[in-house]
Amino acid sequence: MPNSGEDISNLCFYCSLSMSKLSKNFFKMQGAYFRFLGFDIADGEQGWQYPWKTLWCMLPLAGVQPMIVAYIIVNAGSVDKVDRMTEAIASILLDLLSLFKLGLMIWQHKEYRRLIVRFRSMLTQACDDWIPARIINEENEREQRISQRYKWSFLLTGALSALMPLITTMMMYLNSGVLQPQNSFPYVYPWNNEHLHNALFSYLFTVAAIFGVISGTICMDAFFMSLTHNLVALFKVAQYHMQLNTTTLQQTQTRLGVVFQLYKDTVDISTAVKHSFRPLVCVQLVIASLHLCVIGYTLSMNFNQVQMPFYVMFTMSVLSQLGMYCY
Repeated sequence: MPNSGEDISNLCFYCSLSMSKLSKNFFKMQGAYFRFLGFDIADGEQGWQYPWKTLWCMLPLAGVQPMIVAYIIVNAGSVDKVDRMTEAIASILLDLLSLFKLGLMIWQHKEYRRLIVRFRSMLTQACDDWIPARIINEENEREQRISQRYKWSFLLTGALSALMPLITTMMMYLNSGVLQPQNSFPYVYPWNNEHLHNALFSYLFTVAAIFGVISGTICMDAFFMSLTHNLVALFKVAQYHMQLNTTTLQQTQTRLGVVFQLYKDTVDISTAVKHSFRPLVCVQLVIASLHLCVIGYTLSMNFNQVQMPFYVMFTMSVLSQLGMYCY
């Protein structure tokens, strides 16, 4: 505890500096993605502010599902297209998981807003000393670094997925001299893609679906990571207060009261996070495990193909997802 005017001024300086960093790092990337998807749960009161943005991401995802199912039905008896069938199954799982995450945003956005308000209040109260403030900021900086890496891995996966039709079309043109749009996705389109305008519309529609997958996945996964890292920070702050030395019985009782109250509040908010994310964690772990099985087979079948970088990046993204939800 500070014992002089200089100590008090240093304490105030470090706390104000730490709070400014907390305001900068807490929910930084996640808030941007939520706003992009039409939600203002960090600062606004309305919550789901622009529903058309969310629906704009969900409609292409829902629209490609019948095309994938049609592809599976048409090629159900074809032994030569087993690898494409597994790719179609992986696409269905990924699209359904993204639709599930976007649906959770719509259903739980008010609860998410309450969680953010509670976390911000608890983190602000916990920054009563520069050491707890430093602990909280270190956890938030670590979370932002991991979230940024996770974001770029998924963005690169989406970019490779969007570029695959262009690459296969270009390779076909270089080999045969014929410019014919190539469909590298396991879809059955209800129109003829031999016409250039139809092929262009199919490509843009598919890219919109990829964009919906990437946006919803990064938003919810990074949000979950932010909450879990701040829970860890609060428990570390409580541990720090427990280890402080006291000289009198009154100080010890006061310190224990602060620690027990912080533990109670942290356990309560941890329970709230568990109830909000329990369905997502369950579905995420099941689908990610299925993804690894399907992609493992697809990798073995396409080891020397042009799609290899996409499958490698997708596998790394799924593994990082499992790491995030097991943190």
